[in-house]
Amino acid sequence: MHGSVRLRWSAAGLRIALALALVLASGAAAARARAQEEGQGEATERRRIPPARVTGVRMAELPDDPTAFTTVIETRDVEGEVRDTEELLARTVGVQVRRFGGPGQLSEISIRGSSADQVVVLLDGVRLNTAQSGSVDLSTIPLELIERIEVTRGGGSVQVGSGAVGGVVNIVTKRATPEPSTSASLSGGSWNTWSGSLSHSQRLGRTDVVAAYAGFHTDGDFRFQSAEIESDLGATSESRELVRVNNEVERHSGLVRASHPLADGVRLSVGDNLFTVSRGQPGLDTGAGPLGGQSRVAHERRTRNLADVRLAWEALAGGAASAELLLSSLFERTHFTDPMPSFGPSEIDSSSDIYATALRASGEAEASWRGSEHGVSLRLDAESDVLRSNEFDDTSRWSFGGFLQDEVRLCTGRLTLTPALRYDYTRGFGHEWLPRIGGTIAPVPWFRIKGNAERSYRVPSFDELFFPNKGFIRGNPRLQPEQAFNYDIGIELGVAEAGFARDARFEVAYFQSDIDNSIVFQQVSPQTIAATNTGPVRVRGVELAVALGLTEWVDLSVNWTHLQTELERSSINTLLAQSESVLPGRPENEVGARVRVGPASKLWKLVTAVQYTSEIPLTFSGNSVVSARTVVDLSGSVDLAQLMPWERWWLASPLRLSLIVNNVGDVSVRDSVGFPEPGRSLTLELEGRW
Repeated sequence: MHGSVRLRWSAAGLRIALALALVLASGAAAARARAQEEGQGEATERRRIPPARVTGVRMAELPDDPTAFTTVIETRDVEGEVRDTEELLARTVGVQVRRFGGPGQLSEISIRGSSADQVVVLLDGVRLNTAQSGSVDLSTIPLELIERIEVTRGGGSVQVGSGAVGGVVNIVTKRATPEPSTSASLSGGSWNTWSGSLSHSQRLGRTDVVAAYAGFHTDGDFRFQSAEIESDLGATSESRELVRVNNEVERHSGLVRASHPLADGVRLSVGDNLFTVSRGQPGLDTGAGPLGGQSRVAHERRTRNLADVRLAWEALAGGAASAELLLSSLFERTHFTDPMPSFGPSEIDSSSDIYATALRASGEAEASWRGSEHGVSLRLDAESDVLRSNEFDDTSRWSFGGFLQDEVRLCTGRLTLTPALRYDYTRGFGHEWLPRIGGTIAPVPWFRIKGNAERSYRVPSFDELFFPNKGFIRGNPRLQPEQAFNYDIGIELGVAEAGFARDARFEVAYFQSDIDNSIVFQQVSPQTIAATNTGPVRVRGVELAVALGLTEWVDLSVNWTHLQTELERSSINTLLAQSESVLPGRPENEVGARVRVGPASKLWKLVTAVQYTSEIPLTFSGNSVVSARTVVDLSGSVDLAQLMPWERWWLASPLRLSLIVNNVGDVSVRDSVGFPEPGRSLTLELEGRW
């Protein structure tokens, strides 16, 4: 496998650079006029989706939420190290990211062995999963627009409803700051890949406003080795060197958010996020011919707009309670064309529009009763999804539900219980009752034992139900919802200082998910693949995460996720003769490590990240696999502003220059058999703030 570096100015690169030059100039002007305003900024939004109130705190006292297994990623902590959201999430314990091609192509998340449909992804607390496909493409959420990511592992249906069998990811976008602030970045790298971002935050009168833009372009024409596949029948295809064709991507995303106080303790905020992408779809590389079966002409265009309006009462009942009313509207349009498909009798010209509208009312209150402290949460949801497609009849779905939770703190907080109950109703699938109980024992502030038991479920997507019969793939309107019971138990501790070690964190957990009626697309005849309920599935495993600082110069983190999946053989396919079956696409082991070296002043830093992934089974039998791999990434950055011998009013601070080398060893990487990923690549990035 070979990675090439070709830095040449494309039309997209010139557009991004020109836009950046204009904003750099405006950023300098904003720096000169910056007023030192006093007062409150945009109030932090109260969230109970998931109810974790975990922050990026790394101190001896553990985070607030006592039962959730949650990881919070602050994007500022990894500046100059990663290029995209999927790469950042892939380094998180319990998380596997499945990529289907090069930069900017489809990427999906799995938590604790789940499918992508079994993870709910929220953008500022609003669901991105739609009823059409059920999953979320991570490549449609640019890293440049994100402030932090909250990953809660384990079932979350009690909080967010259908779909959260594996967990919940809440992506928090950039927030307004009290003082004027401008940032800009420009990067270029392998395969004519360019990206740029602009953002500005300012208070206008009493209104806090933030606006941001992110652009990306790549040719994506990397070289790769085609897969050497050994099938269940013993046949082997030889590997050869190919070039990825029709893999160009151009995407743009914008964010606007404003927040205004209406009265004391009452705040109105509105936001809008617009995303659009145009990208080639080369498809599988498992065919014959000089291109290996890749398509030169298949193409996808996607547009998504998410708007929300929030009204928050931040201090009710003398500050003991709060409430929020949220109205959101999501529109997503997808258009896919392929004049010469590899399968099927004729050309494909598929278009679909999905409209999702949601209304949510939520509240929290604190109270004391007979020596115990209570944190009560109540939420009511209503949602409507409407799909219009040229491939099957227009269809719609509506649902409503709500949950009640009480966080009971006893023995001055050393014992916590969190009973919760949710009711959901979905048209066409009836109602669901979802109980949950969590608990912690914390004899000291820096150590606790915690565990959860809860029920979760997932309603089939429109594609799984109604996908048109094209002779090789079809939906199944007789599907039943997935039902699951989730359990986990673990310990976590934090030590502020111990000899030469500082800010040490340790977490280990055992988890298990028992799923009935798991939905997968599988072969039901020699010519047809269809969505089916497979029957009982068990996923269990262990998570281990360690992070600590060694002096002020070195930070070290290591995580390990071990998975075991079991699928009842009689429930899948009588053609399988094996005594055991596994879920395809789930590696048994993933190990990640990160070492950062650099001074506390952040003048410079060097980072090494290593990710090991064991064999990935491709079939239920586990006889066909993607080989294990170890990928090493290196990055280095320097703050040019600190190197200047005198202060310059126009200079950004920081002004960081970074070099990122991904896949240093040029290792062949695949998460799925027909979709190669790039080898070694280089990215040079310049980012500044004013």
